[in-house]
Amino acid sequence: MSKLLLLSLLLVSIAIVLANTPEQDKLCAEVGFCPHETDPHKYYQCQFIPDSSTWYLAEMHCQASLVWSQQHLYCDWKAQ
Repeated sequence: MSKLLLLSLLLVSIAIVLANTPEQDKLCAEVGFCPHETDPHKYYQCQFIPDSSTWYLAEMHCQASLVWSQQHLYCDWKAQ
């Protein structure tokens, strides 16, 4: 198989595995970032996928000792 075909199959497989739950779909209303519902060390990156007319929600993790800052849109030290 060609490398392009293998890459396409891999991307489709990843998209299927990372399918959003209905609760997660409600979090994405625009392209950008939003905080995780319960864990301050996590956040979501939202992207609109035009070909499927759906939102893609990727769960992201801050490095140890950092928390997501929705105000600054990056992982930051926890406020004292």
